[in-house]
Amino acid sequence: MRFGRVIFISGLWAVLVYVSILPCSHAFAEEIFSVPDNLKDNVAFWKKIYTEISLKQGVIHDREYPLIIYKVIDIGNRKGRSRSRYARYHRKAIAQILKNMAKKPPSQWTAEEQKIGELFLQYARLEELKTAASRVRFQQGQKERFKQGLERSGAYMPFIRSVFKMYSIPERIVYLPHVESSFNIHAYSRVGAAGMWQFMRRTGRLFSLKIGYRIDERWDPIKSTIAAARLLRKNYEELKSWPLAITAYNHGLASIKRAVRVTRSRDLGVIIEKYKNRRFRFASKNFYGCFLAASEIAADANTYFSNINYHLPLAYREVQLKSYMRPKTLAKYLEISERRLKDLNPSLRPIVFRRQLPIPPGYNLRIPWSMSPEMAKEKLAAIPGSVKKSTPQIQHYYTVRRGDTLYGISRRFRVSTEDLIISNQIRRENRIYIGQVLRIPGRDEISPGRNKTAKTQEIEATTAKPAKAVSKPVPNTTPATAAPTPSQSKELNTQQTQQTPPAETKTKPIIDFINAIKEALEKPENSGSETPGASFDATLYNLDVKVLQGTKYAFITAAVDETMGHYAEWLNTSVRRLRSLNRGRRHIKVNQKIKIPLRHPNSLEQFNTQRLEYHMAQEEDFYSQYQVVDTKTRIIAYGDTLWSICNRDEEIPIWLLKKYNRDIDLEALKVKMKLTIPVLAPKANGNNNNK
Repeated sequence: MRFGRVIFISGLWAVLVYVSILPCSHAFAEEIFSVPDNLKDNVAFWKKIYTEISLKQGVIHDREYPLIIYKVIDIGNRKGRSRSRYARYHRKAIAQILKNMAKKPPSQWTAEEQKIGELFLQYARLEELKTAASRVRFQQGQKERFKQGLERSGAYMPFIRSVFKMYSIPERIVYLPHVESSFNIHAYSRVGAAGMWQFMRRTGRLFSLKIGYRIDERWDPIKSTIAAARLLRKNYEELKSWPLAITAYNHGLASIKRAVRVTRSRDLGVIIEKYKNRRFRFASKNFYGCFLAASEIAADANTYFSNINYHLPLAYREVQLKSYMRPKTLAKYLEISERRLKDLNPSLRPIVFRRQLPIPPGYNLRIPWSMSPEMAKEKLAAIPGSVKKSTPQIQHYYTVRRGDTLYGISRRFRVSTEDLIISNQIRRENRIYIGQVLRIPGRDEISPGRNKTAKTQEIEATTAKPAKAVSKPVPNTTPATAAPTPSQSKELNTQQTQQTPPAETKTKPIIDFINAIKEALEKPENSGSETPGASFDATLYNLDVKVLQGTKYAFITAAVDETMGHYAEWLNTSVRRLRSLNRGRRHIKVNQKIKIPLRHPNSLEQFNTQRLEYHMAQEEDFYSQYQVVDTKTRIIAYGDTLWSICNRDEEIPIWLLKKYNRDIDLEALKVKMKLTIPVLAPKANGNNNNK
């Protein structure tokens, strides 16, 4: 088998691999996966959550002594804010009872308190009662989700077993996705981990996953499995312990190595007991216990679940594209639906299909198993040369400013109003708003000589006024002076990566392009809304650029979630080169000035486009899964950091926190400072991993 190319599943082989995914009782090597004494209760707790407690139920329990389950509550169909408030009510009620119990001797406890006390003393000492109120926690049940994960695992388990065998990874670890994503290849966490193996962007790139605006291989179950195997193998080679390697998958290799140094032990039980660190808390301490519970259940699934309908093993073929082609064209000539093409190629981001962005040459397009590669090549050869492109088309974006109209913007960039409307899926054609980012369709997206529809002609007639100069805003009978709805009012200033029409770019100096960006980023009068919307707002990222005249260099301002590695990738240069230009700087902070090289005339335009699309991709992925349902205030306490707030306590992306705290320097948090925290809820149609 050649991994990452094609999976051949046919005849007897299909039967054999299908049988191999069925659960069976494994005699796992106890010396490799022994259960530390201080984790036995944790494993029992998670087995209960995975197999007994429904998604419509939850437990109120002690964080450190999880089998102290004070109450099982029915949450029914409550979601988002409603569910959070309901769980919080029960948590506070139990916490208050525990506070009352701690203030008086057991002889004075009420009947209810005595019952809780008896439960508590089964697992903890009486003196632990003093702090028990601060450890009360809610955990939603996972029974239905775990069964769904078992069923989905059928599609991927044969391949995972083969890859892990190749990397000499113990077989039991094939069940790790039950903890990460329930084998959901579309899972997406609040902090940006994606896919079945829940890779963050930075980690995915370290293990050779392509992550861009069109292709994100974290969503690909095949390529992400190989990356996960490499990561697990590296963790083991560094830590010499599989329990530690698994914990490092969640907590990070460097952090677990630090824990080993501090405790002078490679025994996970000792580390959990002795290692004190703000980052090493409930999730990290419980990750290995979750894995032990999940793997034990999955290996003997029929004991815990009935009527498990395992998915058939994944089967497809591949054909390599030779030129840039759009999904609609490929689906038409391959004679399959776009939905089928999308399902077979999960590494293609939804925006590729939504906006019909060309898929690049060299991409290994997956096709149905029933179609031979030879047949596919014949079908692709029949595609007219006029719709094939050998060179990439740079995406151009324009930020709507005061006085702009669709007709004026279309004249500015020499495209039709209709093409502009279709490219941006604009429904209310005569109502664009300030700060809206419009994608300018390329020449290959425009249908030459296409007759304008009556609707488009009417739009142009009612919105157009002649402009005195192409470079100035075009006035309008319904000018774009404000966002049309409250949710859009914050989205007023977004990045403009291309301001001049194609004919002018040859004569305009690059400094004019930068000045145009500055003009687009000026803050308008009505940008003070307190409720940021879900639309993309590029002013959040400080995308201003200053070109050093007479040189091939420019200065940028470091934005949220950017690294030297990103800049090197977008500039097609090395990190070492960038560090040498910036006094050897390895780590950057938001708002720091960074010097970048411009190696060729198109360097700045390509850099701006890729930088913009990087941030757009993060927001698009996030808002496809989550919505902001409320806000709350948090007072900064001693020891709080930006990382601990976003990744440990609130579980929100840094850019979203910045969006709700624009006037605060998040790199300089101070005690008693007030932050506005957005409260999230998963979307009903999302694929988030909200476990």
